[in-house]
Amino acid sequence: MKRSLTVAAALLLALLFSGCGLLNELLDSALRDRDEGGGNNVKFSEIVYRRPDLETLSADFETLISALEKEELNVRKAVSRLEKVYGAYNDFYTMDNVAELRYYHDVTDSFYADECDWFLENEPTVDQLFEELCYASANCSIAEELDERFWGGWVIDAYGEPEGGEEPEPGTDDSSREEGTARDPEYLAMDQDENAILAEYRRIMADPTVSWRGEEYSYWSLEQDDSLSPEDWDEVRGLYYDKYAPILGELYLRLVAVRQEQAAYFGYDGYEAFAYDWLYERDYGPAETAALLEQIRRELAPLYGELSLNERWDALRYTELNEEENLEALRTASEQLGGQILLAFREMERCELCDIEISEKKGDLSYQCFLYSYDEPFIFVKTEGWSDDILSFGHEFGHFVDAWYNHNGTASHDLAEVFSQGMEYMLLDAVPEDYREELTEYKLLDTVDTFTQQGSFAEFEHEVYARPASEWTPEALEALSLRLAKEYGYFREGEEDYYAKSWIDINHFFDNPFYVVSYCVSNDAAFQIYELECAETGAGLSVWNKMLPRQNDGFLDTVVGQGGLKDPFGDGRMKEVAALLREKLR
Repeated sequence: MKRSLTVAAALLLALLFSGCGLLNELLDSALRDRDEGGGNNVKFSEIVYRRPDLETLSADFETLISALEKEELNVRKAVSRLEKVYGAYNDFYTMDNVAELRYYHDVTDSFYADECDWFLENEPTVDQLFEELCYASANCSIAEELDERFWGGWVIDAYGEPEGGEEPEPGTDDSSREEGTARDPEYLAMDQDENAILAEYRRIMADPTVSWRGEEYSYWSLEQDDSLSPEDWDEVRGLYYDKYAPILGELYLRLVAVRQEQAAYFGYDGYEAFAYDWLYERDYGPAETAALLEQIRRELAPLYGELSLNERWDALRYTELNEEENLEALRTASEQLGGQILLAFREMERCELCDIEISEKKGDLSYQCFLYSYDEPFIFVKTEGWSDDILSFGHEFGHFVDAWYNHNGTASHDLAEVFSQGMEYMLLDAVPEDYREELTEYKLLDTVDTFTQQGSFAEFEHEVYARPASEWTPEALEALSLRLAKEYGYFREGEEDYYAKSWIDINHFFDNPFYVVSYCVSNDAAFQIYELECAETGAGLSVWNKMLPRQNDGFLDTVVGQGGLKDPFGDGRMKEVAALLREKLR
């Protein structure tokens, strides 16, 4: 089921995400083809950060809302005023992303840390105003003209009052309580509670510490310390998990409780179905996911075990790589792949729209975001100085090309991940030849890893949210994490403590609930691009390019219908994947 999305609710939830380029079509109601031009001449380093004037923004919104409710404006004046406040709204989230990027560039920067907290605190208020504006626009006497000339044809469908004044029941196909959320203190309180917990989580993860050998150390600094012996690192890592697994376990369960309240507010029996409909608007459901996970356990978990016994992951070796070499590798690949990929790379380089600097001060994550006021994406990558950084960079660059070409117009998160993971596969024969063999070995092993580990993470969330948060404890979460590591084949004997507690390393559980299954589903579509390239050079690239223009909103409509690929949920699909992986990894 695909539910009509409350815009401000979606914006609030989606814009909190820091994982792999979470895309939002609702801030781009009028898309232009990049062939017609676009972009800007401002380099990221030249963008001046300024905290938005919340008082003025709020007053402008409230004045316009009142004028629409009182029928004081003609169409021309209303559109002019809408353009002004919409620009301020875009600027709010542009500055939000600028502050976050600069904070993650240096997590010791207290100024941008405070700015990020300020945005988290005020996002619910701004989105509430935006939602009230949508409601006023959809229910005034000039609603049809405004929907056509400004909103792009969706605001009446999402916010118009039902004819006859009848209120549909929450949780039915025709209801999502859109009009009630903007003025409901209960809804706003839930959003604020979630943001407060997320802010607490991010403060903890910005600089976790461990007491080791009588001194307090930054955990991230020790992680980057090459002088530590393997035994020292095992000890440090154990201290970190012993300290933070209970703390983050309690924090996570508070998030689960709030999110379960959100689902109940909108009439859902559980948060999983709510997230599929509202956060991601998926064109498949939890039942299809459960069947896919069963295939992964049956076909790929044994393959993981076979490869582990042969120590294939332990045998991986990487070449040292600096920032300039990383950029040059992607430049070489882009020139070979050509078309929109090359144009996007040139735009990224010209406007300094990536951060691939190697620094222990950077946040431990990689993602792509959008600078709405400049109509440009931006890539942030936590690089480590080894050749596999090329694929990390390439992954986010796949998001970048999609967001750049479509002006951030990809509604499906699963589809967005096809472009990023598909880019990784296409790079294997496009990067300089010196890197190809090691990156191919790494990527094929990573494919096994992605299906099995991300599959287990998807099942972790399914099991957690299937029960009330009050029935869980941090210790029970650890037991679940350990059990799933064994069931999905990647558990190693003697590492019980690690596999029990390392679930806290998955930031998606906190920031992006129920996102991880997208990695499994999209990885199959992306792997099909690799299969095509193996059969005929350029065949996979052709399909990747064919899917790039937005002809469909849905994932399955695009990859199966537009791209001509196989259904990732088809019976026996994981058996085919396992067979090709075994052949290539012999």
